[in-house]
Order: sequence, then C-alpha cells, then structure tokens
Amino acid sequence: NVDGLTALHQACIDDNVDMVKFLVENGANINQPDNEGWIPLHAAASCGYLDIAEFLIGQGAHVGAVNSEGDTPLDIAEEEAMEELLQNEVNRQGVDIEAARKEEERIMLRDARQWLNSGHINDVRHAKSGGTALHVA
Repeated sequence: NVDGLTALHQACIDDNVDMVKFLVENGANINQPDNEGWIPLHAAASCGYLDIAEFLIGQGAHVGAVNSEGDTPLDIAEEEAMEELLQNEVNRQGVDIEAARKEEERIMLRDARQWLNSGHINDVRHAKSGGTALHVA
C-alpha cells in the first residue's frame, strides 16, 4: 500500500497467525521494511502479539532492525513478555543495538559524502529512513 505495508505486515497487525505462517511459507520477505523502516517484527512487537513474534524470530526476523525513528522491535515493545522475548533473542544473537542504530547514520553520512564529492546531489529518498540529501544536510 502507500505506506509500504506488505501483506505480512498487515497479517501481523491483524494478529492473523495462520496468514503470517502462510505468507512466510510462500516466500514473503520476513525483513521487508515499510516506508518508515518497520519490519513485520516491529508490528508484532508493537501490538504485543507474542506468538507471531516468536514465529518471525524463528524464521530469521532481524531483532536488531532499526526503523526510521531509530527504534528496534525491543524499543517499541510495551508488554513485559514481549520485552523479555526480544531481549533474550538480542542477547542470544549477540546483537549490538547501538551499533545497529549508528549504522543507519553512517550510511546516510557516506551517501552525503558521495553526493558532495560527485558534485551532483541525487534527490532521492533513502529507502529506510525516507530522508533525502537535504534531510541529511
């Protein structure tokens, strides 16, 4: 849709476990971000759908995914059980959350450097953050 939500995002938001499983089993990209950088795990974490989050993690969802606001699924989880699940998975995988947050900034600065050095600024929105060269500046 116009917000970049995939069918998998929507199934997570709707708490439709059967549809989530069907979509993943049929090739849905489990780590596809929407226009605001949310992957389906962000949606499940935000809504508190533990069974969906467990399934997504088991299928390889990236627990260190950072959205355009700099938040990981753990950051937006509100329920204690969800926080515990995500924190345990972050620890198990050895994910460095701060490094993940800084990576987005590093990429934007690298792109800005390339634009400045080339003398041509490509005014295209960054796929994850939605920012343009002007935003970075």
